[in-house]
Amino acid sequence: MKWFQPEPKVIREAELDRIANLLYPEPEERIKDDMVILVDRSVDNNLHAALIDLEDGTNDEATRRTIRACVQRLFEVRDILEARHRVNETARYLLVDTPGSRSKDLD
Repeated sequence: MKWFQPEPKVIREAELDRIANLLYPEPEERIKDDMVILVDRSVDNNLHAALIDLEDGTNDEATRRTIRACVQRLFEVRDILEARHRVNETARYLLVDTPGSRSKDLD
């Protein structure tokens, strides 16, 4: 029955532009010593750089600040997409897990 199907969410072009700008802003060009340097502030490259730092044993404030800034932008995208999940009021815990993995804590 089509009556009970939820309305599809419509994402407008302005919202898509806002999401693209949050996740993948245009690189900034800087010139130093007659050399053009691109400064990339995209979420994926920032998280990748922070992961490399962590894997190399660097857990400094700059790395944590990078991760916090990326997470904040992802929360903003979630709000734009209205992708908040309804929480079961009877649940005692929220387990955050990686997609495709099976948490051993629940076995």
